[in-house]
Amino acid sequence: MMNWIRGSVHDFGLLVVRIVIGSVFMFHGAQKLFGSFDGIGLADFTKTLQALEVPYPQYAAVLVAAAEFVGGLALVSGYWLRPMSLALVATMAGAIVLVHPSAFSAQHNGMEYPLTLAAIAFALSCTGAGRFSLTRLPALSFPNLLAFRPRRVKKTIAPSNEQTAHQRTAAAPSRQEPAPRAKSPPSEPTMPVSLAGNETARRTAA
Repeated sequence: MMNWIRGSVHDFGLLVVRIVIGSVFMFHGAQKLFGSFDGIGLADFTKTLQALEVPYPQYAAVLVAAAEFVGGLALVSGYWLRPMSLALVATMAGAIVLVHPSAFSAQHNGMEYPLTLAAIAFALSCTGAGRFSLTRLPALSFPNLLAFRPRRVKKTIAPSNEQTAHQRTAAAPSRQEPAPRAKSPPSEPTMPVSLAGNETARRTAA
């Protein structure tokens, strides 16, 4: 009981961190992708990356914004948490190197904020989502979704008359005919004892 309570408290703490950090990433990703929450939008974000001399800024803008939005959704739900957490770490590392390399404090446009987000995302990639995630539901677990296949109806073919007769012949026990008995030679007729004695007496009297 105590072990279950300790595990539940641990996983509940992971759930709080996942929801808060995932919501932060989704917020910034929505700002860059859709221009939501007074965001700059994808076009202006592409210009920002172009000014920073990022190669292929139009593709990099889509990848970074999608990684933040989808990665935040993965943190909240628990799906693909480990790979998406590493993608968020790479995104924050790029922000540290390209935008905030000169200082540490956030007051001086330093790396404090993206470094904190990167550290939490990396820690979640090590710990996992915990038991309070959608992946723990049997019906929504990712392996079960992949394993879903429509049932195939097996067609039963009626056996033909020849197959049925052959099966009956094979199933019936074989009958062995009894071996013929050897005929014994005819025995010579024997005379009764009384008749044999009378015949001997006649021959003696004669």
